[in-house]
Amino acid sequence: MVIADVGDVQQALDMTDAAGEIVGFTRDGSYQPAEARRIVTAFNARFASDRDQYAPEMVALRDQNGMGQVIDLHRSMTGIVIAVFVCVMSLVLWNAGLMGNLRRYGEIGIRLAIGENKGHLYRNLVAESLMIGVIGSVLGSAVALALAYYLQAHGIDFSSMLKSSSAMMSDIYRPMVTPVSWFIGFIPGLLATLLGAAISGANVYRRQTSQLMKEME
Repeated sequence: MVIADVGDVQQALDMTDAAGEIVGFTRDGSYQPAEARRIVTAFNARFASDRDQYAPEMVALRDQNGMGQVIDLHRSMTGIVIAVFVCVMSLVLWNAGLMGNLRRYGEIGIRLAIGENKGHLYRNLVAESLMIGVIGSVLGSAVALALAYYLQAHGIDFSSMLKSSSAMMSDIYRPMVTPVSWFIGFIPGLLATLLGAAISGANVYRRQTSQLMKEME
């Protein structure tokens, strides 16, 4: 590695006021393939007729140095993590829903005994879980984002753990809250609650009306 003044390097390479590469970032800091492709196409069209060998050329992140595979891997892993989270939380909430149904066993039996339709009762249980999921996801996202905003402003200092490290990286790590952060936790939380209630609520259809009077005894 060579540390040198950029002006001296430009002069040595006969590249005064020039650069070999300029890296561009979107305002929100996230890579959007469709938007990047649109910008690249529009930029390169302006210099399509320029025969200068030093004419600028823009390349999207996916099209250079195998970064496309890295992006695809990152998105695949993100999808897998979210899917596993939803499945695990659905099982947990399924168990919680079963316990709730056991506590409301008499209530469900009475509602069926007075003639309430099983489908209507099932939809009511799912609607209750939807309201609970919305409230819980909103509160959970608010608490998580408040903590993320605090860490974004102050960061976490890992300097004590990197004393013997030769890696050139910052000692302070900071999360970045983006518009996607408002949905990334809300949607899986809501889906997990709905799935858990939908699975546990299916027991309503197993209740036999002929057995209700015996259960009431």
